[in-house]
Amino acid sequence: MKLNKYLQTSLARQFSLLTISIILAFTLLMTGLMIYQAAINENFENINDSLEQKDYIASELDYSFNLAISEMRGYFAYNGTEIYYDKVLEQKTKAEKRISQLKDVVENDEDELFLQQTNGFFEYYFRDVMPKSKELYDNKQYEEVYKIAIDQNASDTIRLYQANFKDYTENLEEQLSSIHDTHNNKIFISQVVFGILLFLLIVSMATFTRRMLVSIRDPLKKLTVAAGEITEGNPILFNDTTNRQDELGLLSVAFEKMTKSIQDKEQDLSAQNEELHAQQDELQAQQTELEEALETTQKRELDLRRRNDLVNGLANSLNKEKVLKSIVVTMCEVIGADKGLIVLLGRGLPHSSFGVSEEGINQFITHLDSGLMIRLEEKREPFIIKRKCETEEKGFHTQASYCYDIYMPVLSSSGLMEAVMVYSRLNQAFTDDELGD
Repeated sequence: MKLNKYLQTSLARQFSLLTISIILAFTLLMTGLMIYQAAINENFENINDSLEQKDYIASELDYSFNLAISEMRGYFAYNGTEIYYDKVLEQKTKAEKRISQLKDVVENDEDELFLQQTNGFFEYYFRDVMPKSKELYDNKQYEEVYKIAIDQNASDTIRLYQANFKDYTENLEEQLSSIHDTHNNKIFISQVVFGILLFLLIVSMATFTRRMLVSIRDPLKKLTVAAGEITEGNPILFNDTTNRQDELGLLSVAFEKMTKSIQDKEQDLSAQNEELHAQQDELQAQQTELEEALETTQKRELDLRRRNDLVNGLANSLNKEKVLKSIVVTMCEVIGADKGLIVLLGRGLPHSSFGVSEEGINQFITHLDSGLMIRLEEKREPFIIKRKCETEEKGFHTQASYCYDIYMPVLSSSGLMEAVMVYSRLNQAFTDDELGD
């Protein structure tokens, strides 16, 4: 009872209990799987090691017997050379050692039968056939040696033992394959069982978690709806009906008190908010006006400074060429042009340029009486021409670029066109305000 009350008063404790339960259940499941797999692995390794040891001993025995037989034949073939016989005796010693090892690993009737067959063949060959054959050979009784091999069936006895050895080793290989399959099946079954138990654990924990979340969701949903109503400005009086003792219960009580307090102060806050909005709008409008005025002032200041430079250049120079140069350079700075040209229409067509080649100047002067100059003469007002940039104007740019040429007449007080000015900007059009200036 006390534990139940202890848990009901805290959501953190409830989630902690759920988390501990999940961890504990998963730990027990993993521990059980690991213990089971360790047991079957240990059993598999013991059986596998025993079978591999038997197979190794049997292979070494077969090697020793075959090498002894081969060395004995070498003894006969090379006229009784003792080195071959010494090797036979060496293999005899190794065979005795392997037979002793085989006795230690005998576990069943098949092992016992193979041990008896091996002992029998060892006694037959090393203690009977081999010494007798050597003695007869050394006494030059070659026919008797031949009779041992043929009449006494020595060769058949050797082949019989080799057949028994083959059957025994094949049986060992079958056992090895069988225990491998059995071991893999046990591992697979244990993994399937683990997967099923893990799935059931996940389903159970998901069910408990969902129930807990539902118990939290409903009061939170009620609080959310009430908060939404308050946010929209709708009058609401929240009542706590959860009767919970945990944090959600405390939150519901606190929210109920808060709604009552909000209703008492809502009207004052709304009035203050409207007043603040009005002040903010007024300040924003004033800030915008100040920014526009500052921008206009800065622009006019820049234009005045450039025009003053132009006037100073005109006032400080009596050389017509320098005056024209000063005019065209200053105008380029004033309107932000990349290049420009001015031509007086009087005698000799005095001119000056900035950023224009000599060839371009001559071309323009040559065609003063045709083309766009006729339009300028008739309209007596500036106009703008948009055209694609020539290759030499694009520099290192490879994409399509455009030039904007502005043609401006210079009129006398009597309305006659005294000069013409042409300025170009690359990839930046002249605005209507600039055209009006």
